[in-house]
Amino acid sequence: MDRAGRMSGGGTGHGGTGRGGREISPMAKIVALAAGKLVLLAIVVLGVLYYLN
Repeated sequence: MDRAGRMSGGGTGHGGTGRGGREISPMAKIVALAAGKLVLLAIVVLGVLYYLN
């Protein structure tokens, strides 16, 4: 998702500078990545607990 966003953004790194100038996209990307990591961590923890039980 992150690579696709950078490619569609034209290599600007923010992805919103050329389309409407969305200035919230960098923070939204950080929040999305953090949320994704938390979800993956929760899935792994639940899977390990389920496997051990």
